[in-house]
Amino acid sequence: MLQNKFKILIVGDVFGKVGREVLMQTLTSLRKKEDISFLIVNGENTTNGRGINKNHYNFYNDLNIDVITLGNHSFDELEIYSFINESNNIIRPYNLIGKYPGVGYKIYSKFGLSISVFQFIGNTYMKERNENPFLIAEEVIKRVESDIKIVDFHAEATSEKVAFGYLLDGLVDLVYGTHTHIQTVDLRVLNKGTYYISDIGMTGDLDSVIGIEKDSSIAKFKDGKMKTIIKENYNLTQFSALLLDIDLDTKKISNVERIYLVNGKD
Repeated sequence: MLQNKFKILIVGDVFGKVGREVLMQTLTSLRKKEDISFLIVNGENTTNGRGINKNHYNFYNDLNIDVITLGNHSFDELEIYSFINESNNIIRPYNLIGKYPGVGYKIYSKFGLSISVFQFIGNTYMKERNENPFLIAEEVIKRVESDIKIVDFHAEATSEKVAFGYLLDGLVDLVYGTHTHIQTVDLRVLNKGTYYISDIGMTGDLDSVIGIEKDSSIAKFKDGKMKTIIKENYNLTQFSALLLDIDLDTKKISNVERIYLVNGKD
């Protein structure tokens, strides 16, 4: 770590076994190269593409992952009910409707700074209907006191994501999208100083349709029938992430860059 700054790495949706392997292999070199001090991972697709079980939660802990955000598959693996409330690093969408365990944000301390990480889930084109994030996010975020505020917005429609970014502009330091598994190129600073990107992408098998075997996915679009087959091809992989520079003097993000590695290379 440089004397006046530290780095945060945010990794896009880790999908299945390939995603876990790519994450494990890439982190070793990336941590050394970039001197990363805080790590956030979207883990809602960790176990067979849908949810996260106890074994894979322990996998993240063994990698010293600071924060695991989830999404619409948060509770697909029923094991999560047995450990989510005892965890100190899992964040599920704040605006889920129903009495779900877990929390929608947490505050962490690093090098004398407080970092809050929130997650909200969108409604557009999602099977699940959740409490409208546009009606509750501002109030929740305003009452949380921290130096750095980071929001994972797990949503399908880019229009909803962009609108949500503008809603939170000036209230948080970063709004980043997850769920669609395709890294977008619209990383920018909004009018009031919030960094924004529509989706940070996926970590896993590139030679697939967002993690699903190609022919299986094509069949779905042809006739509506689909047998979900998780692709496990290690010949062509992707690692998608954001790298944040945090200035310890200003207590703000000083720079954000996209990382996209195919088979470990830029």
